[in-house]
Parts: sequence; structure tokens; C-alpha cells
Amino acid sequence: MLREVVELYKASLKPRDNFWTEVMSRPIAALLLFFLHRTRITPNQVTFLSLLVAAGSAATLVLWRTWPGLLVAAIVLQLSYLLDCVDGQLARLRGITSPLGHQLDFLMDELKAFFMLAAVSTRLFLIHGSVELLLLGCWGLVMVASGISITTFVRRQEYLAVFPAHGAGGSPATGEGKRSLPHLALSCVERFARFLIHYPSYFFYIAVFDRLELFFYLYIGVHTAYLGRAFSGIVLRLAHPGYVPRPFVLPEAARVAEEPGRFERA
Repeated sequence: MLREVVELYKASLKPRDNFWTEVMSRPIAALLLFFLHRTRITPNQVTFLSLLVAAGSAATLVLWRTWPGLLVAAIVLQLSYLLDCVDGQLARLRGITSPLGHQLDFLMDELKAFFMLAAVSTRLFLIHGSVELLLLGCWGLVMVASGISITTFVRRQEYLAVFPAHGAGGSPATGEGKRSLPHLALSCVERFARFLIHYPSYFFYIAVFDRLELFFYLYIGVHTAYLGRAFSGIVLRLAHPGYVPRPFVLPEAARVAEEPGRFERA
């Protein structure tokens, strides 16, 4: 059993995993995977369960507004992330990965972000009685939702067919040879921003030190900065006088997938 769990853990590792995920989350996820892959539970069911557990964490934040409640909410959130590590690995283990399954995972992650930010905003408002915190939370939800919309837009084939060198952030792909000081500084800032967006990696620390406000301000700030950068990139490209629209025909598979009323399981 131990040998198989270790093999499952090694197979789950990614080249750019963060410390918390690699050392804390994936070993426990491998143990869960050992038992789950022998059952009839599907990866999609694990994905939906992960969302349900995250909703439980959000509810705990709102209803149990003490430091122990914050710790419990953080632990429940980690359980949700464990399940999020399991679903994709379970699909790969069974050889049933699919683009739709990947999109479902992306959707659930964004719904979790809505739940958690709304819960944190509500908790801070109820504790401090500050309407400004509630309004800032509403602003944050707009930033997160708008960022998701932009990410979805720039990942579409119609956009990539015209601007193939630009990724989800709306910025051009950088070459490996660029090692100037400004480039390295920007790279460090972007890595830190990605770390802040991946809140399961540090939310437990926030809970231990009871610094929920720190998470609140940083998380909203990063999404606001992302929206400003990504949206300005889209405007500069599509509103440029030299931009000339050109026809684009979706591949047959993509056209079928976008027909109204067509649904497929991941």
C-alpha cells in the first residue's frame, strides 16, 4: 500500500508546484486517491464535492466569527483543495481526461473564489461593522468576475488565431533569453501575484495568525491589477487603428460543441 501511495504521489507532482501543495497537500491527496480509484466514484463527482466542501468553509467563515472558527474554516478549505488535487489525478489514472473536464475544474475553482471572497467580506463587515469593507468586497467580486471573463475571452480560438503570442494574462510570451533586470523584477512580481491568487497555499497561515484582512486586501488588489493589465492589453490591440478584422471559421468540433442545447460529460 505504502509503495503504491508513493508512486501515486510522484505521478501527481508538477514541475512548478508550490511548497504547500507539494509537501502538504499532494501526499494526503495520494492517500485519498489510493482508496478512491478502487471505487466507482468519478472525477467529476470529486470535483463537485470539492465545491461543496469549499462552500462549507465559506459558511463557517460567516457563521463562526471567532478565531477557532477561522481555523476550522481554513482546515475545511484545505480539504476542498485536497479533493481538487485528487480529481485530475483520478482522471489521469483511469485514462479519462478530457478538455471539458479541465474546463469544469476551472469553473469550480472560480466559483470557490466567489464563495470565499464573499464570505470573507461578509465576515469582516459583521465583525467590524464597516460598510466600506462590504463595498470593497463587492468591488473585489466584480474584479474577480471580470478577470474570469477576460481570461475566457483571450483563451478563445478566435482571439488566439489573431494574437497567438498572447496568453491568458493578455501579455506577450517572453523568450528564455531575456534576463534584463526589469524583466526579472517583473517576473518576480508576477510569481508573487500568482501565489496570492492561489490562496489555498497560504490561507491556513492567515488563519493561524488571525490576519484575514491581509488576505482580503491583497487578494482584491492582485485581481484589480490583473484586470487593469489584461483589459488594457485587449484595448490596445483591438482598438489600434492598424487592426483589421479578418474572417475566422471555428473547427467542426468547436462548432458542434457551441451549438445550443449540446451538453457532454467530462
